[in-house]
Amino acid sequence: MGIIEDANSTSLEKLRSEYVFPEGVSQTFTSPRDSQTYHISLETSSSIGEADMQACFELIRDTSADMYKNSNVGWSPAKKRKEMKLPDLRYLLVKRVSTSIEDHGPEKDSGTPKTRATDGLQMPEDTSAERMSHPQGFLSFMLTYENGHEVVYCYELHLRENLRGCGLGRHMMGLMEDVGRRFTVEKAMLTVFLANEQALCFYHSSGCEKRLPSWRLESADWTAGVGITRTNGPQSQRCSGVERSRKRHTSYYQSL
Repeated sequence: MGIIEDANSTSLEKLRSEYVFPEGVSQTFTSPRDSQTYHISLETSSSIGEADMQACFELIRDTSADMYKNSNVGWSPAKKRKEMKLPDLRYLLVKRVSTSIEDHGPEKDSGTPKTRATDGLQMPEDTSAERMSHPQGFLSFMLTYENGHEVVYCYELHLRENLRGCGLGRHMMGLMEDVGRRFTVEKAMLTVFLANEQALCFYHSSGCEKRLPSWRLESADWTAGVGITRTNGPQSQRCSGVERSRKRHTSYYQSL
């Protein structure tokens, strides 16, 4: 069995405990803006609850429907819902934790994303449904093949407005990339609308650069394979230099 087949046959519980949230990796994120605590959980397309799936769909609709409508792809709620139920899709869900359980003594999250084994941070014991909001953001991903390469592919990353620019998006991308590293895939990939200036700035400011043109695949208004790879140098906070194209989507990658 290959890496991708092995990854997609891994049980949800094992994915949670060994690949997404192994010992020392926290499931909490505290916004540095207002000290609100959020819980990050992992679900599959079959384990996610109906209400949470609907909330995720509404996030896509509210943030991206107009971009779909203005592209040759078009916006189809039925097609998007069908895609969201693909069997091998995994979901990182972000939910706000009730204020009644935010404070947990000296181990309360300091506001910095906790993703390494040196955290020492423990989750609150009570993370029951009534203590949580509906998803305020989510990242969906799949371990799959792209042009013959083993990749972890980010299908969607959507956050409510108040959660953008606080570090949560990069934190969630980091969780996904770490899953790819633990399964030893080659790359992390995603596709973004060229009209989505905010998203383009987000990926560009992460210290990324275009990948090799030999990966380029084109059809209709998609540009698949013109991508970026994270560098180890200083990270630029400017959006100048982001490549523009007549195509309406572009794909990015990060070597893992």
